[in-house]
Amino acid sequence: MNIVLTKNSMQPDPGAFPLGKLDDLMADDLKPNDVVMIDEVAHKFLMKVPQGPHLFWNGHEEKQRALTTTELFKLMDERRYYRPGREAPTFKSDIHEAEHRQRLEVAYNLFRKEPKRKAEARWLFVSEFLNRIKNAEANGGQYARNEDNAKAVIKAVEAEVERHNQQVSAEDKIELPRNRAPRSVLRWVAREFNLQIQEAGLLHGNAVTPRARTLPPRVFEIIGEQIREMVEFSHALGPLKIHTRVKDKIEKENAERGTSLPVPSYSTVNNEYRRYDAWVRMAKKEGVAKADLEYGSVGKNPRPKRILDLVEIDHHLFDLHPIPGQLGETTLGLELAQKGLDRFWVCLALDVHSGYPLGFAITFEPGGLTPALMCIDHAIRPKTYVRERWPDINGDLMGFGKPVKVRYDNAKEFVSLQLQQNLARIQVGFELSVPKKPNSKPYVERHFGTIEQDFVHWLKGSTGSGPQDRGDRRPQHEAAIGLDDFNMLFHQYLIEVYARRPQEDLDYETPEQRWIRGANSPSHRPRRLAQHELDRWDLVTTIEVDAVATDEGVTWRKLKYRSDELQQLRRTGGAHGHRGMKPTPVTLRIPLLDVSKSYVSLRSDELPGGRAFPPAEILVRAENPHVEGRTIWQHEAVCDFLRRQKKDASNVADYKQGFLRLFENALRAMGAKLDDKKPKVKLTGGQAPRIAGLMLDGPASVSTVGARKIIDRYDLLKEHDEEANGGQVVAEPAERKKRSVLDVSDDEDLFENFANRTNWTHDIIEDD
Repeated sequence: MNIVLTKNSMQPDPGAFPLGKLDDLMADDLKPNDVVMIDEVAHKFLMKVPQGPHLFWNGHEEKQRALTTTELFKLMDERRYYRPGREAPTFKSDIHEAEHRQRLEVAYNLFRKEPKRKAEARWLFVSEFLNRIKNAEANGGQYARNEDNAKAVIKAVEAEVERHNQQVSAEDKIELPRNRAPRSVLRWVAREFNLQIQEAGLLHGNAVTPRARTLPPRVFEIIGEQIREMVEFSHALGPLKIHTRVKDKIEKENAERGTSLPVPSYSTVNNEYRRYDAWVRMAKKEGVAKADLEYGSVGKNPRPKRILDLVEIDHHLFDLHPIPGQLGETTLGLELAQKGLDRFWVCLALDVHSGYPLGFAITFEPGGLTPALMCIDHAIRPKTYVRERWPDINGDLMGFGKPVKVRYDNAKEFVSLQLQQNLARIQVGFELSVPKKPNSKPYVERHFGTIEQDFVHWLKGSTGSGPQDRGDRRPQHEAAIGLDDFNMLFHQYLIEVYARRPQEDLDYETPEQRWIRGANSPSHRPRRLAQHELDRWDLVTTIEVDAVATDEGVTWRKLKYRSDELQQLRRTGGAHGHRGMKPTPVTLRIPLLDVSKSYVSLRSDELPGGRAFPPAEILVRAENPHVEGRTIWQHEAVCDFLRRQKKDASNVADYKQGFLRLFENALRAMGAKLDDKKPKVKLTGGQAPRIAGLMLDGPASVSTVGARKIIDRYDLLKEHDEEANGGQVVAEPAERKKRSVLDVSDDEDLFENFANRTNWTHDIIEDD
């Protein structure tokens, strides 16, 4: 159980246990005598000093070198640290080598045995096909992906499997897929080229897609009622007795109410009983009331045994109105600094085993794919910025590493194929919680409740959890916590308070103690992004779309991407050599936070013989210069606005005017006084801060840096800057006075009407 903080107990006893630092952890899963390359010089790893540096032997200078964990992380980010043998995966004839099996244990081992057995049988055909492609390329030839070659592969695999089955026992025999036609084999090969995760990509869809329960919810309610009833008078409680009582209860209810509830099987009752296991044990020992108080819904979900085995992710709306903070030392910047903004969101990832927060994304985005991927990206990367940005915080945010599996709910952004593709790229599994059942992901839900009670409730501008909790407070008018101040306080709360407070549910250990012990265990140390993943630093926070490239470039959502490198890629693109004037099928990866860039590659199913595996990417920028730094949401907002104004979003001048108009009205909605017009200071459901670009650069950056870049780029506050720097305002040219950059809107209610008319957001608009 989490201990609720009071004003007099905000900080645990610092002498109760050693304070954790990032340097206490191993930077890599190194073993003694492992050789790494640092600045192109071979270093042999000697040992990791407890709560100290890593010791290496510099073979070039023949002396010992000590590097802290933080220093090694920075060397990795700068590509100055390299481990031989850690490059992108390659295909070899023996698919059962431990080196290649390690890539599959990420999510593959978490699925049921039968689907995995079938996937392994399909992989026999795929691996044989890939081996023949590689061997042909090594000899200067090609092995085409056609039906004739697929038939040859099928014949060879069937013969090898038959010889294998004759030499092993019945339980070790391989059962081949019933449908192994040439077209099926070619489809499996194409899937491997797209996903690049070997057997895991060949699992049947029913094995990875959660299905809704076929039994009515009332049946599961009856099972839970019988467990609660029997635990009070029977210490010989078991699933068989529960099943008998459930059967009698359902038959009685059907007779009395005229319903037709089905009787669940014994396995269904047993599964439900196992979910209650921890609750039942405490209820037998200390009573039902104590068990409910301790576990609530948590007792139905046992914790995993290792860190990063399971991570829960969810969105939460903070019960707090902040202020934006200064947009520079200007009249407008100081004016905006005192205005209360909308409530904002956090998407947080929590390690279930240790209860340690891995990462988060604080934004004004009401859910959505962008904060979800920003949270995953933040969770995987080491947080070396904390010590540099806030040296007064006593400790580090130590959570990092790729999880084995993440669990999230059935929100639209979480069930999207884009999120699942991004997780597949970095070899992370996923699991969906039960719809409309918060207790199926209870740890992160309870964590949000703890944050609100311990931390947010005491801040100026807090709305409370309801009208009774709010009382006579006026949260928007009392707002006094800037976004940067909240970001710093949130880090300090997680590091110094939450992570260092013993929890009864963790056997009276702290999340920090559990995380440090697990992170230093040789069997399950955190795994960073591999070298080929680090080379594509925005691998996570992108979406992938299929498109075609022509001599005019690639067009996507009113944006045109064109470059000479793209045309050179087209000359040899496709499976038929020179394509002439035909469009070339390509794949685009668009960064969610900057649509001005696109990473273009040929579609893998168009590559002859699987050449260039994985396909090389080139960076192609958009021709419209005003989309630089625009998020996908901002770009869609501008396009929707221009469409309603009957203007063309592909026109550079129209796009600039439309964006500046929305930006002007966003500042006015946040309380700015522009051109002697009365500021609105009205809540807009987070739309105004989203247009202004607040909190979009992650927790390591200043919250207002996005808005400041826009203001500086278009010179929107030049007169205010001059006034702040000496009080002398330089006269503007007559043409500039005639039409200022900001003077693009004559409708004071434009932003409000636009927010009400558009359908590109589902924000909750609230008034205080």
